[in-house]
Amino acid sequence: MKLEDTPEVLEIYKPYILSSATTFELEVPDIEQFALRVQKYSQQFPWLVAKDGDTIAGYAYAWTYRERAAYQWIVETSIYINKNYKKKGIGSTLYEVLFEILKLQQVHKAYALITLPNAASVGFHEKQGFRHFATFEKVGHKHGAWHDVGWWEKTLIEQTDTSPLPIIPFKELDATTVNTLLSKYAI
Repeated sequence: MKLEDTPEVLEIYKPYILSSATTFELEVPDIEQFALRVQKYSQQFPWLVAKDGDTIAGYAYAWTYRERAAYQWIVETSIYINKNYKKKGIGSTLYEVLFEILKLQQVHKAYALITLPNAASVGFHEKQGFRHFATFEKVGHKHGAWHDVGWWEKTLIEQTDTSPLPIIPFKELDATTVNTLLSKYAI
């Protein structure tokens, strides 16, 4: 993602904040706060956008699950699609690319947290290979109601070694390899 994409990415995210419980964010961050968030997350893991010409169709990213070193092989993921591009395969493509990059980084598992009920997101994530493993009941209050959050996981690299390879920060991956991967998926 380029810094100049930040305003359009925030516009995609904004309705999810204002009109749904998909995210538990209660207020739309200002553009400077959001840009700092993007910069922070993308130092370690990718933040990808899919474009249709000059329009951003959607975005997906990963970030550190927890700060402690023992968790370094686990990430949380998020994906948001422009309302005009839903059900067009953009989300599947974004996740395919994201997972390929995360594998290059040596990430073991990806988690997706889904506010429930949300049949569309559950179906999408399960189609992408995630499996449900827990539900935290009534953990977020938004729009006058308590909401459950389901946890889904996807194994990216089986870890059988007692000494896994260290995580490679996104910024340190071979640029040619990443660009080839992005070109393959036209992202």
